[in-house]
Amino acid sequence: MWGPGFNVSRELLLAIRQSNQQRVHHLVEGLVGALRQQREAKAGWSAETFGTSLWDFACAVQRLSRLPLGEHERAFWTEVTHVIRQTQVSLQPRELALFCNALASSPTVEPAQLLLKRAVELQAEMNAKDLQMVLHGLSHCAATGEDPGFPDLASRESLAATVLKVRLDKDHPVQAAQLLAAFVRLRHDNDAVLSKHLFDHAVETLPGWDVQSLTVLCTAIAGSRRAARASIELAEGSEEAWEAIVSRLVELLPKAKPWQLASLARALKKVGASHSSVEPFYDGMEELLTSTHRSDSLSPADLTFVVNGLAQQRCLQLRRPDAETTSLNDTQPLTSWVFEEQVGRKLHAFSSAELAVVLHAAMRLRRGGADFFDMLLPKLLESKNLTAKQLAHSFSASAAAGLYLSDLTRPMRLLRQLLPTCGMLGPSLTPWQLAYVAQALDVLAALRQRGLRGPYLWQDDAQASATVDVLCARAKEVPCAWFGIALCNFPAHAPRPQPFYPSGIPYTSQ
Repeated sequence: MWGPGFNVSRELLLAIRQSNQQRVHHLVEGLVGALRQQREAKAGWSAETFGTSLWDFACAVQRLSRLPLGEHERAFWTEVTHVIRQTQVSLQPRELALFCNALASSPTVEPAQLLLKRAVELQAEMNAKDLQMVLHGLSHCAATGEDPGFPDLASRESLAATVLKVRLDKDHPVQAAQLLAAFVRLRHDNDAVLSKHLFDHAVETLPGWDVQSLTVLCTAIAGSRRAARASIELAEGSEEAWEAIVSRLVELLPKAKPWQLASLARALKKVGASHSSVEPFYDGMEELLTSTHRSDSLSPADLTFVVNGLAQQRCLQLRRPDAETTSLNDTQPLTSWVFEEQVGRKLHAFSSAELAVVLHAAMRLRRGGADFFDMLLPKLLESKNLTAKQLAHSFSASAAAGLYLSDLTRPMRLLRQLLPTCGMLGPSLTPWQLAYVAQALDVLAALRQRGLRGPYLWQDDAQASATVDVLCARAKEVPCAWFGIALCNFPAHAPRPQPFYPSGIPYTSQ
């Protein structure tokens, strides 16, 4: 069956085009067996032996990487890795690109390490498309975290320098977007020159960009480190550039898929653009969701990102209510999108982590009211292994609910059950998580002082002292100006109970 006159790679490609899965599996089984036999015989790769060129074989591997191979998958990649090891030094740019691109669907670090070495050797010969395919595949292997040292810094910097020199294809904007996204996955996400170069290319060719390309670009910029974002944010004309990108996104909103809406809603708050620059996108997204049935197609994860992005755009940071200026009777919703109906219909499909974010966003957007809080609370507390992120969102949601509902009964019902977890997770809270917890306690203390009714937070003095001690200790370990104001009400030691608080100590020091 194998040998001259029978090109197995082309037979595989034909079977794939014909959607003949049974024949594909039959051919893969035979191919794996033949490759194993050659490997065990310690014979080198031979196009004559297999009746197929390395180019045809690379094409077949790329197509097969996107198909379920069942029981043959592990053996298939073992033999492919061996072929790559044998032919590594002779791979041509496009053959290299095909093998690398195959790894995007089936990320495996061992062949990726071999291909990376060849990519560095061939970088001067590769065009933009080759680099796109190579980096796209290698970056997915790096994203698995299987080998923290992959790829090495020198290789990343060398390939980044090559990208700056190649001519990008203006007719394929996703190319530039995927290149930036690949470098973010490769942990080369602080290169200010590279980020600015690809961003400028996007602005210059913006009329040709579709929603897919812009989604990948914005997500990549949002995932970059501060140094890379600053090169865009601080550049002359940055404001106008982001306004143009957002304007293009608004045009494309009707064509956006649910996951693209969710990704953009999340990313545009993190790209470094001004509040006013991105506002038209959130206004347009809200109009789309209220005037069509697009909400029905949003998954729980998509809903979570969209609702949270809208809340971040529309709501001010949670602050201690000022006695003279802050009204506790303002219940006007900050969005006309009735997303709580969608959440209710899909409630059982949400994870507790997603519900914590949704509740936080809903209370800040003043949607759903007490009934929505009551609906989410039991599901939210089902999680036995609450994470620090869930804890922070739950605390902040409780404070936002106190402001929105003008009542402390429900917030306290949630927080009193979370206090033991707060004590356990306190030593591991990140700066923003600690800030959320501290700000929430500060806001709730102010609401109590404004006369809102509800049960007290602390069950006894020991619980109060232990919890506040943990938070204060963590605040000393992770100093950050962002939460300094919120923590100013925490004393250096745990506060002691005051006689005029019948059910425990004040929320803050006196």
